[in-house]
Amino acid sequence: MNVFVIASLLISCVIAQQHPRQLQSQKPEEKPPQKQQQQLEQQQQEQQQQQQQKQLQQLQQQQVQLFIPPFLIGAPPNVTNDFLQLLATAPYRTDKQMEETIERWVARQTITIQSAYKEFKKLALEALAKAEAQHQKIIANLSREAKTADARLIAVTKNSTLTGLQKQMQIQMIIDQLPDKVKEELQKAFQP
Repeated sequence: MNVFVIASLLISCVIAQQHPRQLQSQKPEEKPPQKQQQQLEQQQQEQQQQQQQKQLQQLQQQQVQLFIPPFLIGAPPNVTNDFLQLLATAPYRTDKQMEETIERWVARQTITIQSAYKEFKKLALEALAKAEAQHQKIIANLSREAKTADARLIAVTKNSTLTGLQKQMQIQMIIDQLPDKVKEELQKAFQP
């Protein structure tokens, strides 16, 4: 699993949990026929997904601009920019696709960058293992409902068939559907 995709996804999850969107629905005075109601709900869902996609793209562009990985510190600007452009494609790729793309990119770089990347990847995987262990400790103390919600969120993040954008959209839909009590419990549990 690609560390960059995981980091981006975790950042997106934290931001989404800190600023949950309130679903706005307008209730008509009279209930429309079922077919019209379904069409209306579908249109609202499509509009919400488009808005979420646009917000996610803007957020990820900002994150990419602020993120220069340690293995590229001191690299020429054109190399750094090339890598950042590659990272900007993460929302449209699966974890495996992104990891393969990064590995191919690194293989074309200098030995210095390749060595620094290898060390960075090793440290990132160690940090990920520690984070997963910490996550297990945290969820042990959650309510059954919060554990279930957490399991659903983790299942999305580990789904290798989804792109980063698809994962973010599914995570946001899960969060939006959670009762406020569960949202608050998860936010409190995972705050640094």
